[in-house]
Amino acid sequence: ITIDAPQSQVTNALKGSKPLHTKGKISFSLKIFNELTQNKQNIEIDAYIIDITFPIIIGRPHIVKYGLFKIMYNQILYGVTCYDFAELLSSTISKEDS
Repeated sequence: ITIDAPQSQVTNALKGSKPLHTKGKISFSLKIFNELTQNKQNIEIDAYIIDITFPIIIGRPHIVKYGLFKIMYNQILYGVTCYDFAELLSSTISKEDS
C-alpha cells in the first residue's frame, strides 16, 4: 500500500454536487471473484481518500479498465431484475438529457 500527499479535491459523481476534498491518494491491490473464469483475481486500484460512509467506491475508469460489469455482473447487480435495471438506466438518461 502506498499513500501519496493529499490532492485538493475530486469531482463528485452526482451531477451538480460540490467537489469533495481529499485526504490523500492510496494505491492497493483488491481481490475480486471473476465470474467468467470462476477464479479470484487481483486488480490494482488507485483511490482518493475522502470522508464518506462507504468503505470503497470503484469509479468508472477502473470499471472500464478491468471490465468489471462483465466479470462481476451478478455480484454488482444482485437482486436487480432486468426491468429494474432498464428503469434505472432510462431514468438516468432522461435526467441527463434535460
